[in-house]
Amino acid sequence: MALAYIPACKVLGTEGLHALRDVLQCTMITHQILLRGAAQCYLLQTAMHLTDVEKVSLPEISSFLLSLRQEESLRRDTMLWMELCRWLQANDGCFRKSITSDFEHEETSSLCQYVRSLVREYLKTPASERENCFMPDWFEAKLVATMILLAADVEQMRNKYRSGIVFYLEISNNTCGEYS
Repeated sequence: MALAYIPACKVLGTEGLHALRDVLQCTMITHQILLRGAAQCYLLQTAMHLTDVEKVSLPEISSFLLSLRQEESLRRDTMLWMELCRWLQANDGCFRKSITSDFEHEETSSLCQYVRSLVREYLKTPASERENCFMPDWFEAKLVATMILLAADVEQMRNKYRSGIVFYLEISNNTCGEYS
């Protein structure tokens, strides 16, 4: 809890994010469910407040997020989920580009580009496995599903913000026009 309340500063890079993920994956297993859920929430807030987004990539962020248990901490439409969406939106374009990134559309957010590449990779089946029709494991499916939902919610927030600005400008213009 104390870590989550440290004022925002850029001190965690890839190693720090991996250390937080290791805490989630290794030491939380033995905790009671309520304690584990609270600790996961605080560790996510810690990551958002202390991570230097220029030193970590979206794949590293998504790997950390997958360490959180949805049923215990990171559930859609919760305050924590919305805080994460705002953080992703605010830092879009600032994350370190991953070596495997092939982001080609500059007008599209880096999160959406990352999710597109995740979906492409998920749907791609190696030629040797086409005969056997092996499906990717549940971890990959959970990663893709979580990131699709996050990207959709971030885009929805972005669109609400844009439409709010347009509405404000229209109201301002109409009001100014009436009095001139």
